Amino acid sequence: MTKGKTFTVLGTIIALIVLGVGVYGTFKIENFWNINFAQVITLLVAILIAFMATQAKNDERKIKERMEKLFDTIIQLVSEPSFYSISSDSDPSETKKTIMLVNRRISNCISTLKETAESVGVAEQIKYIDSEFSQYNEFVSEHINDMPYLAKSENDLRKYANNIASKCDCAVIALYK
Repeated sequence: MTKGKTFTVLGTIIALIVLGVGVYGTFKIENFWNINFAQVITLLVAILIAFMATQAKNDERKIKERMEKLFDTIIQLVSEPSFYSISSDSDPSETKKTIMLVNRRISNCISTLKETAESVGVAEQIKYIDSEFSQYNEFVSEHINDMPYLAKSENDLRKYANNIASKCDCAVIALYK
């Protein structure tokens, strides 16, 4: 929410509260309007502080939700059969293109996660995910022109995929601790 919208919403809420309390107080409490200026200011400051604290937590929650979506994207990509199961008789150029696109997408997700990892306490998990993905990427890059070898290496590639996916799950849980 932009600052202008925030202050508009806050002003509207305060006006409605004051109006509601004023109408209620006029009819129900005889001495309602006998308050001093300091009491009004105290009430408004308390409302403002409560609103700002709520907004701060809301921003943190949004960051964590976005990070969770990135972890889910990584899990989805490494769980696709094309990540670990390569056919020996597939077209090498198409397979290479597919692998490179998926790897670029995962790399971008990891880079984005690294930027905010320290602030939310998942830096260790992201470091592990990055390490496993780098090993996977290196392995595939070394043998990208040898499709039969990559086809035989499905167990090794699945190991990388499983390690990355399970560490992503751990990171999502750690986000909300």
